[in-house]
Amino acid sequence: MNTDLTSKISFRQKCKNIKRVFDYVNKMEKGYFALVAVMQLINATISFMALILSATVLNMISEGKSDKEIISISFIFLVSYLVLNIVSAYCGKHVEVKREAIDVKWEYMITNKMMEMDYSLAEGPLVREMRDRMQKDLNWGAGINSVLWQYGGMMSDIFYIIGAVIINIPILYSIISSKNIVGIIMILVVYVVSILLVKVQIKKLERYQSRLLNDSLEPEERTKKYELTWGMATEEVYEYKNGKDVRIYDGYELFEDYTYGRMERYAREYTHRTGKMAAEAESMADGIKGFMYASGYFVVGFITLGGNIPVGSLVQYAGAMQNMFSGIVNLAWNFWELAISARKHLSTLELIELKDEMYKGKLPVEKRSDNEYEIEFEHVYFKYPGATEYALQDFSLKIRIGEKMAVVGMNGSGKTTMIKLLCKLYEPTKGRILLNGVDIKKFDADEYRKLFSVVFQDFKLFALELGENIAGSEDYSQEKVNECLEKAGIVIGEDKFGNGLNTYLYKNYDDSGVEISGGEAQKIAIARALYKEAPFILLDEPTASLDPLAENEIYSKFDSIVGTKTAIYISHRLSSCKFCNDIVVFDNGRLIQRGSHEELLKDIHGKYYEMWNAQAKYYQT
Repeated sequence: MNTDLTSKISFRQKCKNIKRVFDYVNKMEKGYFALVAVMQLINATISFMALILSATVLNMISEGKSDKEIISISFIFLVSYLVLNIVSAYCGKHVEVKREAIDVKWEYMITNKMMEMDYSLAEGPLVREMRDRMQKDLNWGAGINSVLWQYGGMMSDIFYIIGAVIINIPILYSIISSKNIVGIIMILVVYVVSILLVKVQIKKLERYQSRLLNDSLEPEERTKKYELTWGMATEEVYEYKNGKDVRIYDGYELFEDYTYGRMERYAREYTHRTGKMAAEAESMADGIKGFMYASGYFVVGFITLGGNIPVGSLVQYAGAMQNMFSGIVNLAWNFWELAISARKHLSTLELIELKDEMYKGKLPVEKRSDNEYEIEFEHVYFKYPGATEYALQDFSLKIRIGEKMAVVGMNGSGKTTMIKLLCKLYEPTKGRILLNGVDIKKFDADEYRKLFSVVFQDFKLFALELGENIAGSEDYSQEKVNECLEKAGIVIGEDKFGNGLNTYLYKNYDDSGVEISGGEAQKIAIARALYKEAPFILLDEPTASLDPLAENEIYSKFDSIVGTKTAIYISHRLSSCKFCNDIVVFDNGRLIQRGSHEELLKDIHGKYYEMWNAQAKYYQT
């Protein structure tokens, strides 16, 4: 799908793009477009009523009508005007509510897609490239609101044109019936000149828009600096958690140069490049509007010259003619802007419509009260999307029920990759993973993942209440949460967690929130894994942030923490592997050793022996 905003597309393609975006909006809030159309029809009617009332009063005064007649007709108009304004305000309030809902739902649609798509896609280069394009495409504008506003503007233009034509029917009929060639030519000339001016203006605007887009898209180095500038402004300088490092290392001066210094230089360069084009486009727009206003009065004045038309009718016809001319110009302008805005959302729709790649199994997972599950990797090969090297090669492993298995190896040896495959976040490039003899790709993914509690190496806690972080829900068993926290080594009721399970983590949303250490965060993550009560518990570096005493405390009661669950944990600290009877050793994506601590140490030429002695010397006197 071509979403290059600087390329030329046909009128038909522009209409197709607009329809695609409109279809999504309509699914989110049915009736929005109809409600906006009704509101704009009412607003156009109100505008023309004011014009008609002025003309009627002027005619009645010139005809010598009584004050009572003038007041009566004015009263009828004013009551109608008041009623229509009330209805318009009512519609406007509902339009605003629907527009806010669409804005929220549009963002939710993107977030929901990111959460529901295959994790392999979400983490892969294709989606990263799409998201980069989305960010660049929407760099100028107000998101989906740009489309909604411009649709409203177009409907207003359409109703102004229709209203103007209806009001001017008498004078248009008069021109045609009297075969007033000069009048017809004048109207055609105004239309042709207006269209030509609009066409010239749109070309200027397209060049201006192209310049804006090129400035935001290319060259890559400028884009990188621009994004880095705003990224640092929002994520580094203003993020309270970074304040300590910024102050200790005098980082503010560096960030100040990126944010204020570079942005000022960028702004000057940008203004120099685009300012002249913007000024030309805006000046032409003002000139076209002035031409429309003057043409309306000039055409009607010339046509009615010597025709004994009352002053009020002259004002009415001239005003309507002016609305007709300007309505056509504004319609062309709003359509162009709507087409640009719709086109900017094509990259978003491309992401939304992206098809998953993983096989969608539907087989339910057998519910077993005895947790008799067995996992087997059968000659598994795996390569990350876009990678040239295999992260796992010819990997075979059977995980026995109730087993406590340690997985060790150097960084990048494939340990975490094995966990991701086991949790069905990725599919093997070759080979199979079996659950009780059935290929796991045949199982429903959400149901299958309920078998696993995982503490990833890069786990995240949320700036919510402690209890909600553990349970992943607003509704939870306080007794069970407290039990899991106690097993993980967190004592509730101490000064730091004075509000118990209602204590907020961090200060993002609540000033009374607490800042927690890396070790405390890791214990909370372990408690969260225990709360799920899944038959498999997977711990990726579960004690990396703990001090030796806290680590020893966790491991000394690891059996009671895990219970009868099958436990797999990854660790770089081989001293913590001794409590496991089964240790597997990874190297360059392959399983090269397996056995108990004592068995593996007997192989003095093995990787485990090498790693053990490399670490042991730091603990020896």
